[in-house]
Amino acid sequence: MPWLLIPLAILLLPVLVVAAWPLSLWWRYRRGPVLRPVRDWQLALQAWLLLPALPMLLFGAWLAQQWWAPAATAWAAGGALAGIALGAVRVAMTRVSRSPDGLRWYTPERWIALGLSLLVTAKVVWTLWQGWQAWNGAIPLEAWRAARVTLFALGGLVLGQSLGYAWGLRWRLRDRSARRGPSIRR
Repeated sequence: MPWLLIPLAILLLPVLVVAAWPLSLWWRYRRGPVLRPVRDWQLALQAWLLLPALPMLLFGAWLAQQWWAPAATAWAAGGALAGIALGAVRVAMTRVSRSPDGLRWYTPERWIALGLSLLVTAKVVWTLWQGWQAWNGAIPLEAWRAARVTLFALGGLVLGQSLGYAWGLRWRLRDRSARRGPSIRR
């Protein structure tokens, strides 16, 4: 009898993930405006690790374009460019402060991140709904397959926003005083 619980747990795992999604979005929204210390190594690591993801996305879109997604590369590149611009706007809206002891702090802008999270959620729900309709024959299967190309645009938007925010925040928060050397005041 206990062995039957393992397949049941495996089948219920996707249901739990979908049920926890709204809680995850709420937690991300609540955690967004927390004051964070500037750690240069952490900003550099995030920016450099995100950098190879963009060519991989474009290569994956190109591969998909060869078989089933017409113009997927253009959609992914357009989404990435729009995301980089959105990341730059988010960097401009991020609040930066310096404590009296010289430590730097920043508070990320949370509305753009929440909007992107809701956009991804809406796209996943819409794609599942269209898949259900295509499975039942309400819409042609080819129309559902053609609409999936917007997933590349959304992936490019999210990745571009993360990339633009990471590099923009790194540029904005770089320690200019350390590069100039110590100042001598008389």
